Amino acid sequence: MSTPDLTFERLSEGRSNNFDILRLALAVLVVLNHSYGLLLGPSAPEPMVVLTRGQVGFGDLAVDFFFVISGFLITASWINSRSLPRFLSKRIARIYPGIAVAILFCLIVVAPLGANHPAEYLHGLSPMTYLRSLAELSIPGQSEVFSNQAYPGILNLPLWTIRYEFLCYLMVAGFGLAGFLRKPFIILLFFLAALTAYSWQSLAGGLPMLDWRIYPILGRMQAWPRFLTFYIAGMVCYLYRGGIPLRRSYLWISAAAVALSIRTGLALTLPVLGTYLLMCAASNQAIRFPSFGKRGDFSYGMYIYACPVQQLLIRYFQPHLTPLTLFLFSLIITLPLAAASWRFIESPCLRLIQTRRKQERAPSFGDFRLPGGASCAESGKG
Repeated sequence: MSTPDLTFERLSEGRSNNFDILRLALAVLVVLNHSYGLLLGPSAPEPMVVLTRGQVGFGDLAVDFFFVISGFLITASWINSRSLPRFLSKRIARIYPGIAVAILFCLIVVAPLGANHPAEYLHGLSPMTYLRSLAELSIPGQSEVFSNQAYPGILNLPLWTIRYEFLCYLMVAGFGLAGFLRKPFIILLFFLAALTAYSWQSLAGGLPMLDWRIYPILGRMQAWPRFLTFYIAGMVCYLYRGGIPLRRSYLWISAAAVALSIRTGLALTLPVLGTYLLMCAASNQAIRFPSFGKRGDFSYGMYIYACPVQQLLIRYFQPHLTPLTLFLFSLIITLPLAAASWRFIESPCLRLIQTRRKQERAPSFGDFRLPGGASCAESGKG
């Protein structure tokens, strides 16, 4: 890693990267975070929250790094797509089939098991509830479900981030259509603007011009500075991948700076130095897992199924659970669900898009492959 001419270019070449295992590890961190909050309440002393004095938890860190990886990969997807319809078809195929089944699972399986009066709940359920949830990429609160738990009415807590993920896909397309991706300096300016807003927001406790109301399409405006900062950080890493040096000295300096800001100032260090550390981990040649995703990418399924599993475990076994036992049992139950989601829903939809693309044209010179045989354009939740 100390060779001066090494860069992040290798992340877009062949199978020599660790993106698959990193995504799964981040999904597991989200499960760990929810094991504390769902069982003990929103103010539970989750270890990362305690360590950072409330700056970030395991779940916050995982989502931030998910957005970095997605920004990197989806920028590559746009550049390797020959048209807007092809780009959107791949993005829709990656997000919607999996979440469509997960929402249906939550509404007709999880909610009745968590409702005080299952028959009344099912009687009041309508197709429009499902269609609205799918259109908004979220599950509406069901007040009669899990009513005695720490998050009453919440069926699937992490799904609220999927909307922002998909809107960032559209942002990448917009940048591409505007020609900005051919001018990396413009994207760098966008990143600096987002970083400034996010840092100000973190240090000042919010931006007065933005509010926390949930808008029909854009969601919570106060959430955007953070998501844009980390997503565009990933875009910058891709666009400048050939010019960012991969050096051991930079790695240790970045790690030391993040460690020094662990009690205060992570909003300033994580988007830049944390992103650098993440990309170093993805491109590390000493510790490699290039074939980890050979059997599939289970990170998305882990992300969208773990919370309802945890809610049900708490409902039926709460007196016997601790955050760590909840974490372990939910992983054991969720992993088969995630594997089934990949095997029977996500992967077939991606193969269908890939097959149609191959029938329409010969392989593009820029269509590189990632671990597990999925192309960058088709891989990962992001």
